[in-house]
Amino acid sequence: MPDDDEFDSIKRLASTMLPIQSSPMKKMKCELVVSVKTLTSKLVATAPSYVDDILKMHKLIEHVKARIEALRAKGDSTAMLKVRLSILSSSRSFRTRSVQSTEGKAPANRTT
Repeated sequence: MPDDDEFDSIKRLASTMLPIQSSPMKKMKCELVVSVKTLTSKLVATAPSYVDDILKMHKLIEHVKARIEALRAKGDSTAMLKVRLSILSSSRSFRTRSVQSTEGKAPANRTT
């Protein structure tokens, strides 16, 4: 059995050695996990929540109601706005992102 001094020298030798390098495959897996976690945290942080979507929907409904009242005051037809308001009010699966993606597009020309 080694003496106490020999155990101390073995511990000192082990503590002065460089840590074992991980294999390249393991290192790539670790880097991949870190990058995926970083990407998902950024995407989740910037994604609008359902509360934000609901608030935007209510703002849009209020805007349509105000527009209907303004058109009524001027005596214009409000039939299309009433249809849109009923669709917005009754639709439970309404997503404001779909409305936002179509807002920037020019309206299609209608011929009657």
